[in-house]
Amino acid sequence: MAIGIESLFTSALGLSAPWRVENVNLDMARRRIDFDLTCDAKRLACPVCGLLDQGIHDRQKRQWRHLD
Repeated sequence: MAIGIESLFTSALGLSAPWRVENVNLDMARRRIDFDLTCDAKRLACPVCGLLDQGIHDRQKRQWRHLD
C-alpha cells in the first residue's frame, strides 16, 4: 500500500478534514520544502469564539518559515 507524499505531510502536520496538504515541492538546492495547504470547506467555526457555520472570507496566500 503506497501513501502519497501529500497524505504523509497532512498526517505529520496533524491536519484533519477539511484541511489537507495539496502539493509538496522539495528544493534541494535551496534546502527547503514548500507545501500548499487547502481547505475544502465553504463554512467553518470561528477560531476565536467557536460560533459554528461562519462564512470564509479570507483566502489570501501566506508564507511561514520555520526557523533553523
